[in-house]
Amino acid sequence: MEINRNAPATAEGELRIDADPSTVFSVIAAIDQWPSWNPDVKSVTVEGPVQPGMAFRWKAGPGRAPSL
Repeated sequence: MEINRNAPATAEGELRIDADPSTVFSVIAAIDQWPSWNPDVKSVTVEGPVQPGMAFRWKAGPGRAPSL
């Protein structure tokens, strides 16, 4: 996947997970549940259903980040 290198902030990483892709996607797509499994994520506000182009805001560490 290509990321927008012109974005104000970027991050990337790689991790091998012993699960089928549909299971991994269902966990990642449940954005409002991120704080339950990622201790760095303090809060998430989802602005509508999860779909391409949807917006949400999340707080991790000292700052908040909009994801568009």
